[in-house]
Amino acid sequence: MRDASRGWRIPGVRGARPAPPAGPAPGARAPACGSPAQPRRSRLPGCAWAAGGAAVARRGLGGVAGGWSAAAAAAAGAQQPASPAAVRQPAGPPPPGAMAGSSSLEAVRRKIRSLQEQADAAEERAGSLQRELDYERKLRETAEADVASLNRRIQLVEEELDRAQERLATALQKLEEAEKAADESERGMKVIESRAQKDEEKMEIQEIQLKEAKHIAEDADRKYEEVARKLVIIESDLERAEERAELSEGKCAELEEELKTVTNNLKSLEAQAEKAETRAEFAERSVTKLEKSIDDLEEKVAHAKEENLSMHQMLDQTLLELNNM
Repeated sequence: MRDASRGWRIPGVRGARPAPPAGPAPGARAPACGSPAQPRRSRLPGCAWAAGGAAVARRGLGGVAGGWSAAAAAAAGAQQPASPAAVRQPAGPPPPGAMAGSSSLEAVRRKIRSLQEQADAAEERAGSLQRELDYERKLRETAEADVASLNRRIQLVEEELDRAQERLATALQKLEEAEKAADESERGMKVIESRAQKDEEKMEIQEIQLKEAKHIAEDADRKYEEVARKLVIIESDLERAEERAELSEGKCAELEEELKTVTNNLKSLEAQAEKAETRAEFAERSVTKLEKSIDDLEEKVAHAKEENLSMHQMLDQTLLELNNM
């Protein structure tokens, strides 16, 4: 609780602050209580108020109760005589001034009690206000700390937002690059798919060609086997023709020998010679035909071998292309 010199408003007391009782000017001595300088009507209460005001001035509102108690004690001391020997109470009823002093003292006591109650209420009010002030100060400090914490959090959030925006920009850039790469990959996949489709079509065509080549090779093999069989037959026929030619030559030799030995019978020899010539011509024609047949067969065999070789080469090339794919 603050004292009166600091300007607190006391509840129940008029004015901004309790003014001390009127007294002498600064630097002057206050007149003694009960002296002629005091007004007659306020000598006793004035002393009490002066003592209370001095106490308030010295101790503030915190000691106002003690000040007014000291003032009451001073007033009581002023009412009592200094010593029994110096002052004697006259016998008889008290004078009217004494009755007025007693009522004034009672009023002062009531005023003191009232002021004590007001001082206690003021102390409680000041304590409550001080507690409220401390609570408000704590709230203000807490709010300032919260504001500082919020400012720091806002700064951290702004920094995190900046970093998040940077990461977002980086992610968007990477996403754009990934989309470009995906587009390129998609185009590459389309190219690869088209190539694969073309390769599949080519493989189908090559499979068809391979099947045809196999059929051609099988036909060529069959033809080769037929030609080989025919060649074997022709060779056997040639052997038989050669045998017949040898026989014919042997016969010709025999005929020549007969012509040499038989010279007497010319006609028979001529006839035999004609017959022999005819047979020789026939044999020659037969030999010529056989030789021509052999030449034709050899040409056919050579042609079949060439066709077979070309078919084998084509088949090997097709298999090589399929293996390379």
